[in-house]
Amino acid sequence: MRRTRNSAINAVAATTAQTINIIVTFVARRIFLMMLGETLLGVNSLFTQILSMMSLVELGIGPAIVYSLYRPLAEDDREQIGAIMQLYRKIYTILGFVILGIGLAITPFIKNFITGDISNVENIYLIFILFVLNSAFSYFNSYKQNLIIADQKKYITIIYHYGLYLVMNGLQIAVLLTTKNFILYLIIQIIFTLLENVLLSLKTKKMYPYLKEYKKSKVDNGIMKNMKRNVKALVFHKVGGVCVSSTDTLIISKFIGIVTVGMYTNYVYVTNSFSTLITQLFSSITSSVGNFNAQSTAEESFGVFKKVYFFNYFLMSFISVCVYCLISDFIAVVFGENMLLSQLVVILLVLKFYMTGMRSSLLTFKEAMGIYHEDRFRPLAEGLVNLVVSIILAPHLELVGVLIGTICSHLFVNMWIEPLVLYRKGFERKTASYFISYSVYLVCLVAVCGLTMLLSSWIAVTSFWMLIVKAVFVGVVSLALIVIVSLILNKKEFLYYWDLFMKIVKRRGI
Repeated sequence: MRRTRNSAINAVAATTAQTINIIVTFVARRIFLMMLGETLLGVNSLFTQILSMMSLVELGIGPAIVYSLYRPLAEDDREQIGAIMQLYRKIYTILGFVILGIGLAITPFIKNFITGDISNVENIYLIFILFVLNSAFSYFNSYKQNLIIADQKKYITIIYHYGLYLVMNGLQIAVLLTTKNFILYLIIQIIFTLLENVLLSLKTKKMYPYLKEYKKSKVDNGIMKNMKRNVKALVFHKVGGVCVSSTDTLIISKFIGIVTVGMYTNYVYVTNSFSTLITQLFSSITSSVGNFNAQSTAEESFGVFKKVYFFNYFLMSFISVCVYCLISDFIAVVFGENMLLSQLVVILLVLKFYMTGMRSSLLTFKEAMGIYHEDRFRPLAEGLVNLVVSIILAPHLELVGVLIGTICSHLFVNMWIEPLVLYRKGFERKTASYFISYSVYLVCLVAVCGLTMLLSSWIAVTSFWMLIVKAVFVGVVSLALIVIVSLILNKKEFLYYWDLFMKIVKRRGI
């Protein structure tokens, strides 16, 4: 019961916070574009991705340590919790300085990553250094929040993070409107990164006062051995993940141009906003799943997985249909028609979004079960396919070629290996049922998407209010169609969530 309650609280907090975050982010991005222009928008996106690539130095240490906390927390082994956190602190302090060193070392060469005219961008090296400082500072004390997350209280970190994020964006918007000063904009970001770390550090000390009693304790040999094994496997996961998630912007900047980076990332911000929401939702239950798996059989875990996987499909289908039907209208209204990309790019972007999102339930259970070693080479294959295909096709097909590269990495690598490893190692079952359901879900998605697009085509979006009208119509139609499909394909799982929803409604007296 405690696990379900914690998961529900975490999920509600994540959904609410990310919904507010989506609105604030697009207001801030719109003002950024108005005040600073397309070139700086592209530079901002490019530098963000470069720093994301530099996070490779973490080598997957974070997830491995978080996994090692599940059992000590479940057993209230305070000495081991304290010992693990001390190890965490030492490692992340070193990582912060490593990020700082690497960032400063590549600063003189930063213009080599940019294609296009940036003569109107002043202080390009200082701008990049500020990005580096923000990234490096994020490692100091930030590790402490992962203890709160592992203890099934992620909602606490969400409140702190998004509360400060709202204030930060308000100040940044004010700076842009009054001074158009990008340097000051970035300095505010650094200040709030430090502030979040300090406040969460103080909160952790208050919640777990016993940590200071075990500063000299040593991590148990068995835990350390398993942790090292997971870190070795996660190195490959980290490398592959960076190659897929952070190289697209670099390839676009190098082969197509910095302005196109800004246009493309407008679309990516839409899909990433929902991806972050989905990630928050599923990460909010990871610690509860980890706690459950530590005390349950493979069959019991599989029963929970089926319910989570259905929820994953339902959510991704609904969001994917809405994004496909509305994203072009949204970009035109918010950023201007000159920022629109082709319909083929939209189709491929939404397909990439759906395929990535459908991995959420798999990755949640893999992480909760600590299954890292068995598919350690998969991310390398994923990254290699993505890079090779993108680099070959980008000069000829531009954005279409880059997106095809990412889709190929999912289609030929992730889609097969991830379920195979989880089903065999975690559930001790064959994967035939998974692939059948995935294929059926994809066919249903295409059908629902096509029908919703056809039914909503009569609504011409010429203003923000017409966009709202179309969004409501698309949302209602797509939700109704997906509910019908769910009752046909997954009646048992659908009724489980419906009963859960009705219990909440009755309990709250709604």
